[in-house]
This record gives sequence, structure tokens and C-alpha cells, in this order.
Amino acid sequence: LLGAHAEAIALYRRVLELDAHADAKLRAARRLAKLLDGADKAEERMRMVERLCELEPEESDRQRALGQLAKLAEQRGDRERAVS
Repeated sequence: LLGAHAEAIALYRRVLELDAHADAKLRAARRLAKLLDGADKAEERMRMVERLCELEPEESDRQRALGQLAKLAEQRGDRERAVS
């Protein structure tokens, strides 16, 4: 199961690196952010949520992602990132 988890993370990273369609990148970013949540990769998850903020087409989804980012930054003691 851990191997499959790592493989999924690698696959979603690859989709984001490719010149993929915006919808594919958005789905990959959403899934990768969730996978990183359980993988003890807080800094990488924060970067992915930042990327998700850029990719989300709907304002409400961007706001939700920004809220997530602020919460993650606060948990890590990164006040500057939490309020920006």
C-alpha cells in the first residue's frame, strides 16, 4: 500500500510537470494535496496548495485553498505565510 501511495504521488507530480490540460492539472493538484496530507510532507503540501490556489478556476475554491494554506502555515509556525 505504501508503494502504491508513493507511485500515485510520483504520477500526480509528473502530470503537473507536463504540458497537460488545465483540468488534468487541477485534478492532479487536488489529489496530490490530499495524498501529501497523509504522507508527512508538510512543506511540499503547502507548495501544492499554493499551486492549487493558482489553478482553481472558481473563486470559492481558491478561497478554500487559501484558507487551507493559512491553516497549514499557522500549524508550522510560519506566520508570514499564514497571513499573505
